[in-house]
Amino acid sequence: MAPFGEWDSPIAPRDMATGGLQLLSPAYASNGSLFWLEGRPTDAGRVVVVERTVGGLVRDWTKSPFNVRSRVHEYGGGAYWLTQGEDGNPLLWFVDFVTQRVFRQAGSDRDPVGVTEETAARHRYADGVVTPNGDWIVAVRERHEGEQATDVVNELVAFRTDGTPGTHLVAGGLGNHGGRIPPADFVACPTVSPDGTRIAWVAWDHPNMPWDDTSLWVADFDQVNAVVIGEPWLLAGGSGNGEAVTYPAWNSDGDLFAMTDRTGWWNLHRSTGGAEPLAAVWRVDQDCAGPMWGLGSAPYVLLPDGSAVVVALNGADGHVFRVDVQLGMAYVINLPVSQIQAPIASSGLKLALVASSPALPGSLLEFDLEDANPSSTVALVQQGAVQVASGSVSVGEPISFVTGDGARANALFYAPTSAEWVAPTGELPPVIVLSHGGPT
Repeated sequence: MAPFGEWDSPIAPRDMATGGLQLLSPAYASNGSLFWLEGRPTDAGRVVVVERTVGGLVRDWTKSPFNVRSRVHEYGGGAYWLTQGEDGNPLLWFVDFVTQRVFRQAGSDRDPVGVTEETAARHRYADGVVTPNGDWIVAVRERHEGEQATDVVNELVAFRTDGTPGTHLVAGGLGNHGGRIPPADFVACPTVSPDGTRIAWVAWDHPNMPWDDTSLWVADFDQVNAVVIGEPWLLAGGSGNGEAVTYPAWNSDGDLFAMTDRTGWWNLHRSTGGAEPLAAVWRVDQDCAGPMWGLGSAPYVLLPDGSAVVVALNGADGHVFRVDVQLGMAYVINLPVSQIQAPIASSGLKLALVASSPALPGSLLEFDLEDANPSSTVALVQQGAVQVASGSVSVGEPISFVTGDGARANALFYAPTSAEWVAPTGELPPVIVLSHGGPT
């Protein structure tokens, strides 16, 4: 027995200062291999691409000194993407942190080849997508053309996958094509329809953040030349009423899906052909997306059978749902996790995600959606974590309270917990308040 604040802790200062492995951005290649990013503090903080083959072989793709990170919008994200090479094996595209160039890599044992020009990191790239014919990459480019913050231009550009020099504007930036392509301060989330005939993207302007007010644009697209045809149309958002549309994606039928918070909750919506107005797929009073702090963080995937898998946040806990997009119905997939990190990835009916719980450190999980008991899922990789007895782990309790201006604030309360210590009867613990300054 000892007063609160005088208990011996199983966690030492050294444990807190020791960097642990960071897991990010799972994605599947067309051959079923699972890829992800690992941030490694013991390797000068490099972020490397790792592959787990269908046969279970785990191997690094990123050779020193390459470091897979984008600096677009400073927070980055969307720093790698995958396509299928001519030999049927994965073809990796990534952004190098130091140069901010896009590189192409044809195998874990092959050297990367630069695709974009060398600009001493004045041109930054992220959030790339390869056109269905395999000839072009459409990506976000951030151009730093001067010393002032106002000298930065964000735009969607296209460049050849074979490394042929040159890029051209697709959308955003200062606009072009006789004013047909609208200018924008920021762009994100380019996505090309499976038949290569349409392209969609998200745009927003100062002073908005992407969780304040965005626009979802769609245009007819010529994938042979990677250019917009005719006038783009505004599909959703852009009204100034605080609607934030994010993460557009096409399904195999050519319908466009996106998250929008027009009801006050980010829910999944669909547009037939990318031309009809967005309509809710599944209405739920939960956020199925979060603030788009970084690129490449879609919190849902579209499956080959026409359904979708969505991550929804209920209070402080995340849950995974499988959604019937035709009926607007969903059922929860019971997983032994409470915190789920976007993006999630799928291959057929396999799902991969990075998640954690009070009993499970951040882990890369993979499971079959047809598994009757996905709660038995085994972690493929775990982030570094101090091993602490479960009886000494305090589990956060969601609470809410009214603030001085009458608004309601939410918090997690962690009560003192120990497997070895108790406090004298009637004693109250000291309170440490940790708050985030915002904006989200």
